[in-house]
Amino acid sequence: MESLKKVNFKRISFIILFVLIGIFCNVSTVKADTDVVIKSAEIKEKSENVVSTVSVSDNKVNMDLKLYNVDDYITYKIVLKNNSDKNYTIDSVTDNNNINYIKTTYNISSKEFKKGEEVEVYLTIKYTNIIEESSLSFDQKLQIKLNYDNGESSTISVNPATGDNIKTYIILLLITIIALITIIVKNKKLKGIGLMAIATLIIPSVSAVTMNLAVVNMNLELHGESATTFKTGKEVNLTMMKLAGAPEDLEWEYDEEFDFYYYHSESESINWYSDGNILSIEKATDEQYNNIKDNLTEDNIVSTSDSSKIIYMWYDAGAIYWYSEASLIYLNKDSSYMFSGCESLTSLDLSSFDTSNVTNMQGMFSGCSNLTSLDLSSFDTSNVTKMQGMFNSCRSLTSLDISSFDTSKVTNMKGMFDCCLSLTSLDLSSFNT
Repeated sequence: MESLKKVNFKRISFIILFVLIGIFCNVSTVKADTDVVIKSAEIKEKSENVVSTVSVSDNKVNMDLKLYNVDDYITYKIVLKNNSDKNYTIDSVTDNNNINYIKTTYNISSKEFKKGEEVEVYLTIKYTNIIEESSLSFDQKLQIKLNYDNGESSTISVNPATGDNIKTYIILLLITIIALITIIVKNKKLKGIGLMAIATLIIPSVSAVTMNLAVVNMNLELHGESATTFKTGKEVNLTMMKLAGAPEDLEWEYDEEFDFYYYHSESESINWYSDGNILSIEKATDEQYNNIKDNLTEDNIVSTSDSSKIIYMWYDAGAIYWYSEASLIYLNKDSSYMFSGCESLTSLDLSSFDTSNVTNMQGMFSGCSNLTSLDLSSFDTSNVTKMQGMFNSCRSLTSLDISSFDTSKVTNMKGMFDCCLSLTSLDLSSFNT
C-alpha cells in the first residue's frame, strides 16, 4: 500500500511538474503577433504582364496575384515595426511556400531590427514552372519567419515573443530534463510519458530562435497560356500607316512648344493619311489569319520582343487586321497616339485589349474625326498619368461614356476634349481632378 502511494505521489508530482514546465516554456508564443506590426505593403516592381493588388488588414498582408508567363515576377515591399523592448539581429527570412510553380525569395533593408524601429522586407515571387492546365488557382497562407539572434556571443539569447533573456530558461530546462531522466531511471513504468515530456520541452526551446514575422494571405492565379504586349502606341500607329500606303520615310517628330507629336515625311508635302486609307481596325478571325500567315514578315509584327506570343498586323481593303494566339493582349505602358490621325476610321473594336498597365494615353484617339462612337467600357485607366489631347479633334463623336474611368493618377488632361464639336453632353462626375 505504501509502495502504491509512493508511485501515485510520483505520478502526481510528475504531472504537475510537466504542466508547469510546459506552460513556462510555451509562454514564448503569446506576444509574437503584437511584437512585430505590419506597417504597410506595396508593389515595388514587377514584370509588365503581372497583375496584382496588395493591402494590409488585421496585421496581415492580403494579395491577389496573377502570373501569365514563366519568369514573370513581382516584388513586394513589406514594412515591419519592432514594438518590443528588445533589439534583434536578423539572420534570415523564410516561409512555408509549397507551390511548385513559384519561387519566393527575400531581401531585407537591414539586419538590425532595433526596438521601436522599422525594417523593410522585400518579397519576390517568380513564376518558375509552367502549368499544363490553362489556369490554376491557389489560396496560400505564407508564414514568413524570422531567424534571429541579438548580436551577442550566444545565438540563442532573446525570446522573440517576450523579449526576455532565455539563458535562464535553458538552465531551468536542463535541470528539468535531468530530473525527468532521474524519475524515468527510478521508475521505468514512467519511461514512455517521461520521454514524451522531454521531447515536448526540447522542441519549443529549440524553435525559440524563430519568430512568426508576418502572415501573407495570397490568392494566386497562374496561367499556362501566354500573354503578349503591343509595341508603343506610336510604333503601332506608324506600322499601320505604312501598311496602308504611307511613305517609308514617314516618322514621328516632337513639337516641344506645344508638347505633341506629328508626322513628317521628306517625300510627302501633305498629310497623306487625310485620304482615308484606314476605315476600320479589328481583330482577325482564325480563318483570316490562316489565309495570310504565309505572307507575313517582320514588318507585320507589332508585339514587343519579349512577348511569348507574336501580334501580327496587316492591311486589306481599307481595314487594319491584327491577330495573336495569346489569350491576354496588353496595350503598352506608352500607348500614346496609338490610333491618332486615322481620319476616316469609323469602326474600332477595343474589347480585346487589357489596358491595366498603360500609363500614357496622350493623343490616343486624336484626329479620328469620323468616329461617331467609341466603346471604352473595357478600359482600365487606374495607372494612367497622361491623358492630354486624348480625344482631340474627334469631331464626329456624338456620345462618349467615360464614367468608368479612374483618373486618380492622371496629372495632365490638357486639351483632352478639344474640338469634339459634336459632343453635346459629357458626364465627368467620376473624374478625380
